[in-house]
Amino acid sequence: MKRTFVIFGLLLSSAMFAFAQEDTINTLVVEANQEAELAYNKGISLMEQKNYQDAVAQFEEAIKYNAAFRQAYVNLGSAKSAMKDYDGAIATFDKALDLDS
Repeated sequence: MKRTFVIFGLLLSSAMFAFAQEDTINTLVVEANQEAELAYNKGISLMEQKNYQDAVAQFEEAIKYNAAFRQAYVNLGSAKSAMKDYDGAIATFDKALDLDS
C-alpha cells in the first residue's frame, strides 16, 4: 500500500513538473512584432524624457522589426524634428505617408 502511494506521488510530481516546464517554455515564445512594440514603447518613454537621440534609436529598432510600423515612423520623424534634423524628419514623415497609401 505504501509503495502504491509512493509510485502515485512520483507520477503526479512528474506530471506536474512536465506541465510546469511547458508553461515556462510557452511564456518565452515571442509573438510576431512584439520586439517592434517593445522598442516603440521604449522610444515613447525616451521621448517623454526628452532623450531624443536614444528615442531615435528605439524607433529605428522598431522599424527594423516591422517595416510597416507607421506610427514608429511618425514618432521617429518627431524625434528627428526635436533634434533639429529637419531633412531627416521630412524624409521619415514621407515614409509614414507612403505606408498610409
